[in-house]
Amino acid sequence: MNIIQDDSFFNLSLNINYIANTEGVLLKVNHQYEKVLGYTKDELLQKSFLDFVHPDDINATVEATQKLAHNLPVINFTNRYICKNGKTIILEWYASVKDNLIYASAIDLTERLDRNTEIFRLKNLLLEIGNLAKVGGFEINLSNGNIFWTENMWNIHEVDKDFIPTIDNVS
Repeated sequence: MNIIQDDSFFNLSLNINYIANTEGVLLKVNHQYEKVLGYTKDELLQKSFLDFVHPDDINATVEATQKLAHNLPVINFTNRYICKNGKTIILEWYASVKDNLIYASAIDLTERLDRNTEIFRLKNLLLEIGNLAKVGGFEINLSNGNIFWTENMWNIHEVDKDFIPTIDNVS
């Protein structure tokens, strides 16, 4: 059986998958690859995957590809791809070589990283509001009793920054 002809791996996976030759020319892509990047198979196949990599990530991607050329797997490699609509996405790759073919699978981290950035921004905004209003906040983990204080809580309780709050010593 010719592995390139077997579609089951590609059609079942929610990851972005491709098979390329060792020069990086795409030989097979799955539907998810098309869906996420917005290109059709005809626009992708027989082109180098480097054609879709963000220009600032080309060198790192070439280095990762050289690891593959030495039969070393690529694990947790992250780079940016440019979609057909111009949007940049962040992909995390897992790849290896077998029979002079690169087998690669990626997950799209873009939304997760965007959410984390937004959470971080909102957390900093909340802390800044607390500083301006001179109020503090705390959180108690009921499963282990650990207490988290915002910056102003040490001032409110008039204790040194090295003081570790516990359920027993905070009233």
